[in-house]
Amino acid sequence: MKIGTPYCIAAIAFLSACTASGPTFTRAPDPPPGQALVYVYRPLRGTAALRDTYFSIDGVALASISQGGYTWVHVKAGAHKIKQRWSLLDVPYLPADGMQWARDWKEGQTYFYRFTPEYIGNRTFKYTLTEVPESTALSEIGQTQYQSAQNAENFRVLESR
Repeated sequence: MKIGTPYCIAAIAFLSACTASGPTFTRAPDPPPGQALVYVYRPLRGTAALRDTYFSIDGVALASISQGGYTWVHVKAGAHKIKQRWSLLDVPYLPADGMQWARDWKEGQTYFYRFTPEYIGNRTFKYTLTEVPESTALSEIGQTQYQSAQNAENFRVLESR
């Protein structure tokens, strides 16, 4: 059976929407005084590949990150909560309320966080937001594409919680 050109074009368009698009990784500017630099990235992996995931810091939207995407933001140094959630329209078994992690960021420091959803069986997923060493992060994040942070100006004034 021969597959028609329109079906091939539709399939390519659908599959290309599964991964991030944007410029490849470049380092962000160093954090200004009183702030830290935070990267969040999502390597190319199969689990939940068709879904974007949304991140916020202290309740302020940060970015929607596709598989193979990354973002960065300067954040006021101190204790914060970073939260991940899925779209309300997502597949069952991917809870819309997501996960939340407490973090304490030091002035002038750079942090790299890898987000990995993993299917562990029986309709159960495990989500990890792992702080990774810079050398590991740079080898992985170099294969990702930039997705701009939303509300970046708001993070400069967030009080630590």
